[in-house]
Amino acid sequence: MSLASWRQFPFFEGTPIKDPYYGSPDNALYSDPTISATCSTGRHIAIAVEQTRVKLINSQFEKEYEFQCYDIGWTITKLAFFHGNPGKSSNRGSTAVASNGFLVTIAERQGLPLSLKLWSLDKLLNPHYNMKKFDYNSSYHTICTITNGSNNYPMTCFTYSLDYTALTFGFSNGTVILVRGDLLHDRGSRQRVIYENKEPITSISFRDEMTLYICTVSKIFTLSTTGKNNGHWDKILDDKEGADIDCSSTYTESNNSKGRALLVARDNCFQFYNLKGKSHSIQMSIPKRRLYVYKNRYALFLSFVNSNLTESSIISSNKLIVLDMKNNYIVYN
Repeated sequence: MSLASWRQFPFFEGTPIKDPYYGSPDNALYSDPTISATCSTGRHIAIAVEQTRVKLINSQFEKEYEFQCYDIGWTITKLAFFHGNPGKSSNRGSTAVASNGFLVTIAERQGLPLSLKLWSLDKLLNPHYNMKKFDYNSSYHTICTITNGSNNYPMTCFTYSLDYTALTFGFSNGTVILVRGDLLHDRGSRQRVIYENKEPITSISFRDEMTLYICTVSKIFTLSTTGKNNGHWDKILDDKEGADIDCSSTYTESNNSKGRALLVARDNCFQFYNLKGKSHSIQMSIPKRRLYVYKNRYALFLSFVNSNLTESSIISSNKLIVLDMKNNYIVYN
């Protein structure tokens, strides 16, 4: 079924936002061509630029803070946000766990273990904090290094449990690494390889505290995090098709409170999975590059459109589409 045949209701409005520094001598704010990762912290948009730096942009689209996270030669490839637990104490001095939460930066450098750092947003955004003493090699809240063999294969995906005590990393050489520990309170961590194969890992998602959905380029399966699987999958959900990177997401079904379901975006459809395998699908023939699920009901995905300017000139642009999965119609296009 093509996109043109879908019922469409404009329940969402799109407002173009122009970068205030676009085309000026100043560095671009959020249209910087060096952007390598982004995330939302609830109060800010975090953007990784120039390989090792992070900008925090507030709701007025103004840069509120910028800092360097790593030595030159590293590249920040992932940003994430941890809410934290206000009121609990940290092992690092008397500072309470941040009420603004933590920014997570993950950086890679070929031949070296992957480096994950947690940064206290309360500290970074505190006007009384003495930034003259800031040192990216020591001012982080917690650091964790993840070793994957010779460290010559890039990370392809990353996720974490709801209580942040379990982190999982997928790599292009087919390795999945689980890290357990109390990173929010800097009490250390331990890591182990829970799966190895030759196929690149394209997606990792927690179904519940003990089970992961794993996607590769050609299959989808579940994997236990308890250590009882001896590096083997629990159950194959699809042995004919996998998922592209950034094209899968979990969500909570309205009739199932025991675990989350998996949604995979393919060029011809949206395919739904549970612990039994394929459950149902929604047919939609349109290229899909990136997928998010919002409030367990809306599937937000990026597609790309090619426009012919002349017979020999083609311009490609991205397009955001919002699908109401409950009623099967487009609410923004």
